Amino acid sequence: MRRLYVSLLAAALIAPLALTVNSSAESKLEIPKMSSIEQLQADALQQYAIVEAKLKMHNLEDSYGGVFIDSNGELNINLTGNVDTIQALIQQDGIQYHQVQHSIKKLEETISKLEGRMLELDIVQLSLDDEKNKVVVYVRDMDENKIKRINQYIDPETVKYENAVGEIRVQ
Repeated sequence: MRRLYVSLLAAALIAPLALTVNSSAESKLEIPKMSSIEQLQADALQQYAIVEAKLKMHNLEDSYGGVFIDSNGELNINLTGNVDTIQALIQQDGIQYHQVQHSIKKLEETISKLEGRMLELDIVQLSLDDEKNKVVVYVRDMDENKIKRINQYIDPETVKYENAVGEIRVQ
């Protein structure tokens, strides 16, 4: 109760101060404009929202294989189904569509299977590479035996292995 009283008292004291700020200062406040690449990326995100809704509308969520914005700021969508058919259903221009092997659901399942075994398997980090349509598995002191042990739990086609650089210590 005392904290609530102190908070209300602070708000009562600060609010009038905030209201007395010179209104001419507001006119000097400049909001930076987006660069052209930032604008392209913002547009790509809007396009993605439309595509996502259309995939759901046509019950094609299982065909979705990930999304990324390329270096030109263009939206790229990965699909596991027939790209031409899905593209015709989506009817959204300015998007690059790619045929990929794995759905995002399958890649997320791979991550889930490995997350609980990271210490046991010497996995340092897991990440999703949408452009490559793979889960990146960073392994400390990688060798064939470690890869074989990891592959017991997953579909090896869903991963790309990288040797971990550096070390994280828990104290």
